[in-house]
Amino acid sequence: MTDPGLSRLEAAADRLRGGPVHTLELARDVLNLSGPEGAMAAAVFALLGGDDRFSVDGDGVWSIGSRAEVGPPLDAVRY
Repeated sequence: MTDPGLSRLEAAADRLRGGPVHTLELARDVLNLSGPEGAMAAAVFALLGGDDRFSVDGDGVWSIGSRAEVGPPLDAVRY
């Protein structure tokens, strides 16, 4: 169960700091949803899908991590 003082997005981030979590588990634990799996998954994707702090793999497992390219390694950059 999540802390009621956290926003849903903050609660998802807090939950994912403990490690990767499947979409349906996030739906149940963070959004307190039950019902059709497709609707539950859609709610999680609506919450996290547009935020580059989160990534999801092909199996529907979410984690903290950017999907954006961060650029070349620092040792390859000249100052």
